[in-house]
Amino acid sequence: MNTIAMVTSNDQKVTSEIHPFTIDAPRGPLFAIEQIPDNPVELCVIMCNSGMVNRAGPQRLYWAFSNAACQAGIAVIRVDLSGVGDSLAETDATHFDTHRAEDVQVIIDHALSKWPGAQIVLQGLCAGSRVSFKTAKDNPKVAGILAWSTEIFTASQNMPQSPHEPEDRLSDYDVSDTTSRLRTFLTSTKFLKPSWWRKHYPGGKGLLDEIIYTAKCMIKAVLPKPKSNEGEFLVAADDYLKKQRKVFFAFGEYDHRAHVEFRSRFADVPQGELLPQGYSVIETGTHTFSTAQSQNLLFKQSINWLKHHFLKP
Repeated sequence: MNTIAMVTSNDQKVTSEIHPFTIDAPRGPLFAIEQIPDNPVELCVIMCNSGMVNRAGPQRLYWAFSNAACQAGIAVIRVDLSGVGDSLAETDATHFDTHRAEDVQVIIDHALSKWPGAQIVLQGLCAGSRVSFKTAKDNPKVAGILAWSTEIFTASQNMPQSPHEPEDRLSDYDVSDTTSRLRTFLTSTKFLKPSWWRKHYPGGKGLLDEIIYTAKCMIKAVLPKPKSNEGEFLVAADDYLKKQRKVFFAFGEYDHRAHVEFRSRFADVPQGELLPQGYSVIETGTHTFSTAQSQNLLFKQSINWLKHHFLKP
């Protein structure tokens, strides 16, 4: 076990212990790192992998949040779920529904055996958010969820397809966005210049794929909308929200697909930073909150929400 010291913005020294461990799970051993503040643990945040990125998170986002949360007196466990990072457990897929609730449950049980009486909040970005809801469904051991950049219907086109996505991988956001871009294309004179085409499609590369994709969007725009494929995640999320359980959604300002799909599916969730159920749009944020400004704001709002709802004043 290692001990590290951090200095907060008001020059207050805060120490925490870093403890790597391996634990058995249904599909094989999982590797995790717990970071423990020097105060009695009342709250533990379990961080679930963002897709197939290891426990450090994209651009070390999870590592940085773990340090910030410990400064606020919150214990954190960053886990490599099956098929990710240093876990020996395997997985048979890499799409945004690859993570399994039974893996997360193993870490929950570990945390509660170590800190009986502590409250457990699950955190995840993208795929990690989806498995958090699936784990929390009908699970009284979960007190809340930090849901960052939650993918609702579709993932990026360059990601492996989940069986819970629409077969054509097109959401209403994709259709409206492509329709808008086509309208701009047809009314702008710059597209009449050969230099523009050479710059964006050198040698015609990618042009056919773009035409096919646009055609699919146009067809979907005029066809009757089929009933959506709810899938395990949406069933769990609906159940969680209906029961008025605590959740804080955060979306990057530039993560248009995730935010628009969220608003179309969960229109009743209000915008607000300290609400029991609410969402926030983080300025300059991308899907992975890659700017320093967006990370600082994301951490501040997330930790304030945790302290407001789960820590004694």
